[in-house]
Amino acid sequence: MEIAAKDPDALPIFQTHNEPSSIQLFYDLFFVANLSACTTNHGIIDSRSLEAYVGFFTLLWFTWFGTIIFDVRFTIDSLFTRLSKACSFAVMTAFAMSSVYFGTNAKEHFGHDAQMISLILMASRFLWVVQYGVIMAAIFYRCGHVPALKPLALTMCTSLVAAFVFLGLSFSKSVEGHSYGKIGW
Repeated sequence: MEIAAKDPDALPIFQTHNEPSSIQLFYDLFFVANLSACTTNHGIIDSRSLEAYVGFFTLLWFTWFGTIIFDVRFTIDSLFTRLSKACSFAVMTAFAMSSVYFGTNAKEHFGHDAQMISLILMASRFLWVVQYGVIMAAIFYRCGHVPALKPLALTMCTSLVAAFVFLGLSFSKSVEGHSYGKIGW
């Protein structure tokens, strides 16, 4: 470790960004557009539709937030970053397509396709695993500082476990009006 500390070429070069990039602002716009479309197309008429909306907002927000946290810490202008952001846009687009209407007692309620939401959440968590894996490899290759890899490995493991949980929830079925997927989310 002392050798890496004395050799400036072995340390990662951190860049500070005072303002967000255009692609980050566009991603934020996708988040807002998702919520706007959801709010416009699905009225909140009772407690069940409010619960569905709050659930959708929560899932969407945590997915957006996880992506933003990665971007704030590790994003630089590179091909990998652009490909990752394209995959993140695909996740947000899939979220927008996941909302459906379903009828109950001749009333239209707001709801979501549980299997599709689970698979979207799984894909977003696998994307995080890949992103953090690339950062881990870059840090190890660049400076070989193994203690710095532990937090990244824990983040990867947490995201990987979550991805498999969401995969399992995609196979869950509703029983007597209760969805195990919604409980798992």
